[in-house]
Amino acid sequence: MRQMDRIELNPRVCNGKPVIKGTRIPVSVILDQIAEDGTWNGLLDGYPELTKEDIQGSLELCRGLSRPLRGQSSLCLNLSDYISIKCCDWM
Repeated sequence: MRQMDRIELNPRVCNGKPVIKGTRIPVSVILDQIAEDGTWNGLLDGYPELTKEDIQGSLELCRGLSRPLRGQSSLCLNLSDYISIKCCDWM
């Protein structure tokens, strides 16, 4: 299973923000906590429904978004369009 299989985009869940599949936990919450010196174990303790694979999937999404689309030198689309395009490539 690829780590991106852990992420879903559904317009009816959290307004279409990327979330951990089967939860309402936005990827942004995971990334924010890691950016604020949160540990993986702290995330797993705070969100018992999370797995290490969920955290890895969140980081993989972030890594993928940091790379430009083919033929684009910079991000020219709005973020939700960009995420939708990138996730279609992964799914």
